[in-house]
Amino acid sequence: MNSKLVKANQIQPSAPVRWLAPFIPLRAVTLAYGDGGVGKTTFFNWLATQVTLGKAEGVYDGQGKDVIILNRETEPGAMRAKLEACGADTSRLTLLGADYNLDICRNLEKELGRYVDDNDVRLVIFDPVTEYIGRKNSNSQDDVNKVMVSLSAFAVKHDLAIVMVSHCNRKPRSLKDSYIGSAAWRNGARQAIGFVFDESRRKHLLEVTKANEGRAGAVYAYDIKEITRIINGEPARFAIAENVCEAPGEDLNEILARQYALDKAVDPDALSDAMHEVYEALLKKGGVALRSEIIEACHGKRESDVKRLTRARQQLERMGLVKTARLRETAARTIWYLTERYSSADEARETFLRNTNG
Repeated sequence: MNSKLVKANQIQPSAPVRWLAPFIPLRAVTLAYGDGGVGKTTFFNWLATQVTLGKAEGVYDGQGKDVIILNRETEPGAMRAKLEACGADTSRLTLLGADYNLDICRNLEKELGRYVDDNDVRLVIFDPVTEYIGRKNSNSQDDVNKVMVSLSAFAVKHDLAIVMVSHCNRKPRSLKDSYIGSAAWRNGARQAIGFVFDESRRKHLLEVTKANEGRAGAVYAYDIKEITRIINGEPARFAIAENVCEAPGEDLNEILARQYALDKAVDPDALSDAMHEVYEALLKKGGVALRSEIIEACHGKRESDVKRLTRARQQLERMGLVKTARLRETAARTIWYLTERYSSADEARETFLRNTNG
């Protein structure tokens, strides 16, 4: 008989999940993603600081633990200066920069396995994770699955949390699917966190967009402030995160859609008369119409009208406002808004930001 087959009453019960921090599970991989400049790295510098100080509000609260940060975009000396500015215990930090070569699928265990055990490491951050996958393709489901299997096995074996930092899709439909690359990144992670910066309110936000354990949809806000410190006799400015707290009621999808719409706003004056005709015909048809219906709505009966309207539809498609004979939702609302109320996209943006800030 297989000795591994045992009754449930012979198994020692344990908690289903242990948390390093309120939304970072141990023995698991967390995907963190957002546009460049929204404050992802600054936030995880704050989290790493809390872990080293024993203030992460998880199972090791009151016990400082070690952290490894792999970042090919910042050299270790600069990383140390930023983390010291955050107040981290640098004796508990291992910082690996551009000259450290690691391939998650090939040598993760060999390079870091014994080290994390010997140094009581409980958090490993890959920023960005795509710099550590060797020749694997971040858009390939098979390749990403192999990366996720390696990371998950490492997290379980060494009883630690892994955070993979990634960038954001430039044309997101919603926050939960705005990460770059294969869906296997999100599917393979136990937890996923999306970051958004609300430009109009200067507010940094994150949302737990996937939670195999815990609470999906939880939203947190945090501030980023600049401080000045003297480094090697010269003043240097650092951005540090602070005041991390829950922010119920914030709709990050609405913020993302609003900012994306403003970024992609097109001046109505840039549209030809024929393009306006096609656009308005699509609106009358609820945003979707056959080519013949567009021509009929525009009273285009002559062959020259058909060619003119067809060419206008193709121009709208190249501008990203139309897909075949269907309005792109966000862009459509933006153009309609501008056409009705403002003479230019700049005027719309300025008025919107002024009203929001007021």
